[in-house]
Amino acid sequence: MTNQASGVPPLPEELLSRLTPDQRAQMEAAMKARAAKGPQTTVTKSCLTKDQLNKAMTFGAEGNAACKPTLTNSTSSKQDIRFDCNDEKSGMKGSGTVHIEAINSETVKGTAQVNVGGGGNMTMQMLFSAKWVSADCGDLGKK
Repeated sequence: MTNQASGVPPLPEELLSRLTPDQRAQMEAAMKARAAKGPQTTVTKSCLTKDQLNKAMTFGAEGNAACKPTLTNSTSSKQDIRFDCNDEKSGMKGSGTVHIEAINSETVKGTAQVNVGGGGNMTMQMLFSAKWVSADCGDLGKK
């Protein structure tokens, strides 16, 4: 996954109120330095079951009442998902879209755009690709 963020990440006022002015300045400087590096690429391994693949991807939102994913388009090779988040406790709000496309039976690619607000505004763009590795999840399936 390659992602790039711009803007100031929203942080809950509760957290910000506990920081000293120096700590707050250090945090803001670190965020700006990370954004100045440009796109960041990470590689991870995960395991999806056939059942999970047959449902709309929730990208960690399952069980999170603050975020609601909505499947807006789905075919045998593509999915478009919109999600809206509103965490009243922290005051953070966000929305975004995800597009996933199966290139063939072993390769998937996609994009995501996320906008987060509440105590700041940040926009993230992500490009990702995935490939089938094995029918056995190995240690990844033992969570």
